[in-house]
Order: sequence, then structure tokens, then C-alpha cells
Amino acid sequence: MSPEQLAKEKRKRLVLVDTGYGLWGGQRYAMQLIDFLQASDFDVVIAAQIGSALGEWWGSTGGEVLLLPGRGHLEHKRFDDMRKAFLAVRHALALRHYVKHNKTDVLLSNSNWDHPTVALTGATRGISSILILHEESRAPLIRSFSSRIASQSIAVSARVAATVSGPGKKKTRVVHNGVDTVRFQPGANDPETRSLLSSIPDGVIVGCIGRIDQSKQIEDVVHAVSALPPDVADSVSLVCVGSTSNDPRYEQEILLLGRSFLHSRFRHLPARDDLDRLLKNVDIAVFAGSREGMSLAMLEAMSSGCAVVAYVAAGVEEVIENDISGIIIPMGDEPGMSRAIATLAAAPELRKRMGEAAQERVRQQFDLEARAGDVVAIIQGVLLNSSNSTK
Repeated sequence: MSPEQLAKEKRKRLVLVDTGYGLWGGQRYAMQLIDFLQASDFDVVIAAQIGSALGEWWGSTGGEVLLLPGRGHLEHKRFDDMRKAFLAVRHALALRHYVKHNKTDVLLSNSNWDHPTVALTGATRGISSILILHEESRAPLIRSFSSRIASQSIAVSARVAATVSGPGKKKTRVVHNGVDTVRFQPGANDPETRSLLSSIPDGVIVGCIGRIDQSKQIEDVVHAVSALPPDVADSVSLVCVGSTSNDPRYEQEILLLGRSFLHSRFRHLPARDDLDRLLKNVDIAVFAGSREGMSLAMLEAMSSGCAVVAYVAAGVEEVIENDISGIIIPMGDEPGMSRAIATLAAAPELRKRMGEAAQERVRQQFDLEARAGDVVAIIQGVLLNSSNSTK
């Protein structure tokens, strides 16, 4: 056998299933992970719906894409879950057909709704299956069932892992999210970028980064900034950077609320791919999400040297050392959030000290290369165990 044939024989096919549409935290996680998988002898296939941003991105690089039934965003209404369940059955059939006709070594589920599909397909076709648990689940029984029959689950935080019950709990490992600490690092303020972010570029810029969806509770941030005391309020502005995933009405409500309460001190920038440049010019990053796992945007802000204020959602206490590398606020405490922003806005040395501590915390504990390496090692371990059990 030639060296080329030996190298090809060594490689494994991994099918990554993600039926989301935007490039949000989970999808950006997958994009980062793929480079490490390929470097570890995995050929990656992305299974995604038609029109998926992740699938289109992977196809544009020459990667193999398995198109699953369904396309377009689901509307924000009560029958969404029923429609998703119906689509999940169609996805399972398509995935089963693919693995039947294409040698597949491992299935990796990257979104909540795909966990049962991937776990059942793996169990019935004798293929290793791994679930990535990105956030606390709204359907804990389905999560626990899927984790029970999957080969392994990987939770991005201990609080997410705690949502798994039953036999699947023993097969759930915690691997925290990681970020590119070389790309996301502090830098000198850029007047042009600060003028893009704020009408008061020489003032204090508060950033709210990420999806504009109801679970992010961005209205709390608007209220908190609008309630700042007069001695700091006039120098503080708020910029929201992001777009909605499937709720344009909520996005419009937030834009109207920001302009109504903060007037020219509020700006919105749609989702963009130069967050590293923007975060170098954000002074305080605020995160008010209620349903999280471990916010990539929060890690990126900390790695960029931002002072961070965050509600105590999943993953927050595992990242932020309160009053050292950020300020943690009880969920829903708008006055507490406003006080924290006011304290940081009035104390540039405190912002600098917290930002430096945040950057060091992420560099030491949440570097992408180390955390992605942990995930790849788990996948390789699952395959090794599967191979040993069949001998």
C-alpha cells in the first residue's frame, strides 16, 4: 500500500450535524473546531439544511455538505416546536440514508434539536455519536434520553452538564468553550472605530454583543444604561452589535427602545465578522442572557481586555471571578446592572484593572487551542473504545 493510501486509510469521516441557520455561538464553535479536526486526520462532512450559513460557508471552502430537508427560518410562533419535530424525523431519514451508503466513523451533533436524530442514528447504525451541549435545555427529558443512547456528550459548562440526568450523566464531560486569544486581544483605541460605535467616541462605550433574541434580554441593558446617574450618563453610550436569529419583531422593539430611551447615545450594528476590531474599542461589555451555556461573545470580550458585567447565567461563574475579572449581577437585577456600569464608567483605572484580569483569565483557562484539543481527544477516545469493543 502506497504512503498516500496509508494516509487515506488512517483518516476518519466525521459528520457534523447542525440545522441552525445563522452563524451564532454554536456555529462559530463548529467553525473553529473543524481546523483542529482536520489536523487530527478527520474528514469533516457538514449536514445542514438548505440555506444554512454554516453549510454554505463549508461548501465555499470545498468541504462536503450533506443537504438536509427544509429551508428558511421558522417563524416565531407556538407551532415551531411541532414543525421542528416533523423536520427532525425527515433529517433522521436523510442521515440514515447517508451513513448507509457512505462509510462514517463518528456523528457529531452541534445543536439541541439534532441530538435525538444523531443519537438514534448512531445507535441503530452502530456508529459512534457525540453530542455537544451548548446551553441549558428547554427539553431536559429529550436531552437526557439522547445523552443516554449517545456514545458521549460534551457540555460547555458544568451548569449545562447538570441538565443531564439518568445514565447519560456518567457519559457527559465538561469542556469549556475556548477563543482565539491571539485574534482577540487588547489594542490601542482607534478613533475611526470608536466613531462607528458611538456618537461620543471620547466617552465610555458600553457594548452589548451577540444575537438580538428575547433570551438575551437586551431591554435590561437599555434600561440599565438609561438609569445611570446624571454625573456619568452624558458620557456613556450603548452599542448593540448583532442581528436576530428568528425574531425580527423583537429586534425592532429593541431598536425602538434604545432610540427612545437613549436617543443619539444608542447605536446598532448588524452582525459582522470584525468583532476583534470592535471589541478593542469597547470599554464595558454587558451580557444579560438568561439561557446560555458559556457565552463565546463574553469570552471574546474578556480576551480583548473589556471590563465585563454579566447576569449570573450558565457558565458565567465558571469564567468570571466576581469583582476581579468582571462583575456578576443576579439575574434580572437591572438596578444592580446600572450600578455596576456606573461604577466602571466613573473609574477608568478599575476598568483597566478588570480588563487585564479578564484577559489573563481567558488566556490561562479558555484558550481555543487547548480546549479544542480536549474535544478532539474525547472524540478520538470514543472511537478507540468503539474499536476495542468490536475486536
